[in-house]
Amino acid sequence: MVARTAGAARYRYRALNSRRRLLKVIVLLLIVGVLGIGAYFVIASKHTKKITPAATTALPSFATRQVEDINLIAGAVGQYVAANGALPQRLSATAGNGLVLCGATCDAVANTVSGLSAYQASNVRLMSYVPGLTAPNQATIYLVPAAKCQRNGSLGGPNVTPHSMVMLYAGLVGSTVTPQCLVL
Repeated sequence: MVARTAGAARYRYRALNSRRRLLKVIVLLLIVGVLGIGAYFVIASKHTKKITPAATTALPSFATRQVEDINLIAGAVGQYVAANGALPQRLSATAGNGLVLCGATCDAVANTVSGLSAYQASNVRLMSYVPGLTAPNQATIYLVPAAKCQRNGSLGGPNVTPHSMVMLYAGLVGSTVTPQCLVL
């Protein structure tokens, strides 16, 4: 009698475990299926987006072009310092709105920033340090060696660190033009 009860208990235990395993497999398959369907729709939606003619011809906003120009100029100053071991001493504009960074001598091929779209290269100026200096308008950029930025977008105290330079410009933040100071 004991053997039958133990055998029946084992049978019920195995049957219960088999049902649990089957339930786990079904739940796992459902989860994988839902994730697979979700992934399909995400991938399919990326590949089926319609490109409208207006989207392909839209020009970037002034604020976007301004940020691109700021990054181009900042990168060019960094590359100039890395290549020459000194800050640029002169700036000049080329015929195609390119900006040339020069030292004692000028290599227009190696030191030209091209592709400015928000600013005219002739409006990028190298300025001497003057406390409280800010960019005069939205069309002008000042590059100031040996300076520090203040919170209000103007120059703070002098900076004696070699190769230190800041960029002052009137940036478009939303619809408001505000003075900006960027350490290069």
